[in-house]
Amino acid sequence: MDEAKDPLNHQPVSDVITDHKELRHFEMRHRDHLLYIEYEVREGKLFLTQTHVPSDKEEAQTLLIENVLKHVENTSGLKVVPWSKAVANHIRKNPEWKRILSTGIRL
Repeated sequence: MDEAKDPLNHQPVSDVITDHKELRHFEMRHRDHLLYIEYEVREGKLFLTQTHVPSDKEEAQTLLIENVLKHVENTSGLKVVPWSKAVANHIRKNPEWKRILSTGIRL
């Protein structure tokens, strides 16, 4: 698989999402940083609860959220509840992701 290029400095970045079920988080490497989103699975829904990204890495946060949403859609079949403000804001800005939201979620 070809690596994606960081849009700011064209360095290779990993877009591979790893689901660490025992830690309840999805993680991804971006440059020298480990980024992750914590989650809980309840009642057949995936609650994305908190993002962990360095505060000065907004583009990394966007890349993480986008790749996690793709991963969830392609592998789990679970509907998403965006408890994390960052995830909710990302979906609000990218309404095509509303297709994987749990019924009744309004952003």
